[in-house]
Formats: sequence, C-alpha cells, structure tokens
Amino acid sequence: MVPSTRRGLLSVTVGAAAALAGCGTLAGDAGRAETATEPADGADPGPNSVTDPPTLRLRGGEIRPPVWIRDPDGQPRRTARPGDVDVVSDVIASRETANRVRTDGVDADAVAAFLADTDFERESVVLQLIRLEECYTVSLCSVSWADDGFDTDYARALRPYDERCRAEAFTYEIRLIRIPAAFDDPPGGFGTSLGSADCRVGGEGA
Repeated sequence: MVPSTRRGLLSVTVGAAAALAGCGTLAGDAGRAETATEPADGADPGPNSVTDPPTLRLRGGEIRPPVWIRDPDGQPRRTARPGDVDVVSDVIASRETANRVRTDGVDADAVAAFLADTDFERESVVLQLIRLEECYTVSLCSVSWADDGFDTDYARALRPYDERCRAEAFTYEIRLIRIPAAFDDPPGGFGTSLGSADCRVGGEGA
C-alpha cells in the first residue's frame, strides 16, 4: 500500500506536431517524463505490468475531457489549448471515487457498468484520455505500476481509410483500464509513451 490521500487530475500538454511524429515528450506533473519512442521488443513486462487488461475504450469530446472525476472542491474540468496533444490521467481506486466519475457525450452506461464490475478490494481502474488528431488512433500496449506511479505505453496509427475524420480536428481517445492491484491511495505520478510502431508484446495493437 502506498500512503497518500488525494487523487488529483494529472495532465500534460505538448505540441501536437512533435508528439504525433513520435519524437515528442509526454511529461507527468509529478516530475516524471518519457520520450515517445517505439515500444520495447520482446521484454518481459514484469509482475506489476499487464499487456492485455480489461479495458473500456471510447472516443469523444474535442476541447474538454468527456470523462472525468468530479473534484469535491468544485474545480472545473480541464480545457485543452487548440492544436495541443493533451494527456489526462487519474486512478480510480475506491467505490467512493468511482461514484464521482462523470461523463459528457460518451456512453455513460458503459462507463458505469465497467466501474460496477470492478472489485476495488483487489482491483483499480486507470483512467486515461489522450487528445490527438481525429484521423489518428492509439492502441494500448501495456500499463505498469510501481511505488512512484504508473506508466502506459501506446502505439499510434492512422485510422482506417473508411472511417470519416476531419484532418485538422482533435478528439479524445478514452480508456478505463482495470489492473489487478488495489491501493489505499495510489501513487501519483504518470509516464506515457506514444510510439509509432505496433505493440510487440501483447496489447491491443499486437
């Protein structure tokens, strides 16, 4: 168990052109950062890492995250700057926090059902939203956790040619990722890698 009592909304913002080219940096607000590179080839994910966790995947929103945890202090939702890739991350580690999850313009029933199926005595849910150009998509390769925080690894690709999109528009790709770990209070840091290659060890894009 890792001591800490407050879950804040963690988010990072980088220039869209650099990040989508696979050479930007996505930095967590706890001072941890990772350069977006291709996923590692054939590495053992380790005991605190999963490559194919139960995941709810959604898309929606444009400027403001369409899934968020209501701040008990009444702080407003984050608003992204035009043209920026935006990564918003949090951990839902208790039923009380799950009850504060809110949605706007996405499948609220699916979110509620996913959280209802989570056993918070043994599991937690990583909530992560990546704002990217509408014609792109990302595949989750892995999620791992340690005493100082969480790391997620994604592969980026163009969407299929038969899926309509607007070349200069942005949207959020949302994931609720269930991991086999329970926390009194989860570690607060996040590192996110956004690569240009397919997932090579399991994951959605393998």
